[in-house]
Amino acid sequence: MDSSLTARKLSETDFVLAASPGYLAANGVPTRLSDLDTHACIVFAKGRERYPWSLKIRQETVSYVPHGSLITGDAEHIRAAVLCGLGISQVPFWLLAEEIRSGQVQVLLPDLQPEQVPIHLVYPAGRRVPMRVRVFIDYLVSAFKRPGL
Repeated sequence: MDSSLTARKLSETDFVLAASPGYLAANGVPTRLSDLDTHACIVFAKGRERYPWSLKIRQETVSYVPHGSLITGDAEHIRAAVLCGLGISQVPFWLLAEEIRSGQVQVLLPDLQPEQVPIHLVYPAGRRVPMRVRVFIDYLVSAFKRPGL
């Protein structure tokens, strides 16, 4: 990391595999990792590089490169595609939290979910951080505060 920057941990987030009930009714519910090979996956990518999904098998985290014809670098596109029933994707829980709670989206293979991923706030180091930026940093730290952090 650039030494002129400061990183402050705000929280952690879960990643989940998710799909709409409509997609699952039409295509079946995967019950193991190898089942994902036969499903339409909605893939996050930067340029042409697909980001692998991190999954936990026993105590080991493994990378799974999803297959799919829908590839995007935009989380909102992934969210919309899942909600429209276009396939399965691995997303941060917060991206579809309301829909998961309401039943519009179903979490898949919960036993394979990876460890939580930390969320950091990165800002310029030193005493010259403007007061409005420091106030905003303090607000975010407070807003993201979870027990145990």
